[in-house]
Amino acid sequence: MQDQRTISAGWTALLTAGFVAAVCLWGLAQVVPPPSLPATAPAAEFSAERALRHLRAFAREPHPVGSPAHDQVRDYILQQLSALGVQPEVQAATVVSSRWGSPYAAATVYNIMARLPGTANTRAVMLSGHYDSVSAGPGASDDGDLPL
Repeated sequence: MQDQRTISAGWTALLTAGFVAAVCLWGLAQVVPPPSLPATAPAAEFSAERALRHLRAFAREPHPVGSPAHDQVRDYILQQLSALGVQPEVQAATVVSSRWGSPYAAATVYNIMARLPGTANTRAVMLSGHYDSVSAGPGASDDGDLPL
């Protein structure tokens, strides 16, 4: 009788472990990202290849706030938005940083704003990010993610 209980408990443990493993594998399979789309994808679809082309255009060198390279990145973004038929606006603001190690105590920053009209009468969606980099890097793994 004791042997039967031991065998039954062993099978129960094995089946439980198998079930837990199957649920874990199924869960991992659910977090696989979708395949990236090529540059030839329809314009209304996000294409990682097209996005990387833009990132490679300005993530070549450091472009911290206040540098000529930062101005070039801003001009590139404005040019690309205008090419899409969007009317971008630039908002200048002075910011003060008390962060230790910051190269600037204060700087003028330029926010780029653009509005894409929607196709449905729903609420607005706001996307935001920054286009500056630290003085020591190209800013490719912050808001952009480009393996260099």
